[in-house]
Amino acid sequence: MLSRAVQESSQSLRQLEKSNTSFLERKMVLCIFLYNNSKNHKLREIHHE
Repeated sequence: MLSRAVQESSQSLRQLEKSNTSFLERKMVLCIFLYNNSKNHKLREIHHE
């Protein structure tokens, strides 16, 4: 599960590199991605209970 999320984030990072965005923007996108991912994971855990 986690490895898939890492693959997805690295894919999107490569796409952003192609579109010539700055390093800071890429870092920001990755942070947002990871934040949303952890938030979704918590929601799923709550839902299972």
